[in-house]
Amino acid sequence: MRINLITHVLSFSGGNIQLSIIANKLKELGYEVKIISVEHKDERLDIQVPIIYVPIPERVQRILKIYKILSLKFKSKSNYFVVEEGIAKKLGFHADIIRGLSETIPEAGLHMATTMQSALALWLSSRRGIYYYLVNEFPAYVIEYHGNYGLRLFELVLRLPFIFLTYSSFQKDIVTSIQPNAKVEIIGVGIDTKIFYPRPKEKIFNNDNPTILFFIRGAKHKGDHIAIEALNIVNKKIPINAIIIGSKNNLHNSLVKGFIPKFNYILEQPSGEKLAQLLSSSDAFIFASSEEGFGVPPLEAMACGIPVVTTDCKGNRDYALNMHNCIVVPPEDPKALANAVITVLTNEKLKEILIKNGFDTVKKYTVENFINRIHEILQKYKKVL
Repeated sequence: MRINLITHVLSFSGGNIQLSIIANKLKELGYEVKIISVEHKDERLDIQVPIIYVPIPERVQRILKIYKILSLKFKSKSNYFVVEEGIAKKLGFHADIIRGLSETIPEAGLHMATTMQSALALWLSSRRGIYYYLVNEFPAYVIEYHGNYGLRLFELVLRLPFIFLTYSSFQKDIVTSIQPNAKVEIIGVGIDTKIFYPRPKEKIFNNDNPTILFFIRGAKHKGDHIAIEALNIVNKKIPINAIIIGSKNNLHNSLVKGFIPKFNYILEQPSGEKLAQLLSSSDAFIFASSEEGFGVPPLEAMACGIPVVTTDCKGNRDYALNMHNCIVVPPEDPKALANAVITVLTNEKLKEILIKNGFDTVKKYTVENFINRIHEILQKYKKVL
């Protein structure tokens, strides 16, 4: 059975890591898998299936030449997404990436769009086959990156007669609030326990202070400033170290906005094995998002055997159980987050309970369970339709 996985971006993100897992594992199950994308693949993504890129139209190639001649900032590969969308925004207009994607989708029995843009492109392509939309978006994300126009587009796509796949109950509720009778299946996520597992603790800092790991990701709803403010509070009571996972640009943006870490820290941008080692070498993990479609990083931390403190970011309600496998605090409340961190650092008995139950939770979200669930759904609707 041929299946197209359709996206407009292949950046290194949680959603695209899940896309990589889906593509590779469905291939192992005998599906003929292709990914269709506008943007070129980030080299950190482990994708083992063919990728079809939207061709660059001649007019865009001319724009690219002018762009280079003018010596404007250009670091990414020459592809449709960068030229059409990136340059277009600099010049003050919006490019049509949906049409190019729509015209590039090949025939197949199954089509799975993974972004709202690719879902619309799939619908407009009129290709034969069964249409799925793997929902990666949620309102806070859409509004922050695409504004009210994007939110209307998202709601429009949710009205289309797709079979919707969601990572969480929160996302399912979003779909059914727009289309009450929609076919919606919750698939969860896949945590690669061959990578994320407890490793021997390495000494990262030249002191014995506890180490906290957190992500800094730039977007407002990710709560970077909340995490920094919370750890500044913690550091006044318990001197700490921090491993910040993220880019220099994202950290710089936080510094410019006045969110300055007053604790000892290092900045890393790892993936896979290196991230798992850093997690295993930490004493706690914090997750400060105000809203997420699911929230994968806390599960990766649980898999590595460290206690988790997370905000109630809606998408994590399917697995984050307060005082059972993590401590859950209200979003956008740095004092509550700080108090929870202090609790896990000072309450050894609770810490052991959270770690043990965290391991049990991860067992429900293995790659094997994730792919088996998706395979069952594909077979279910293949028979029905």
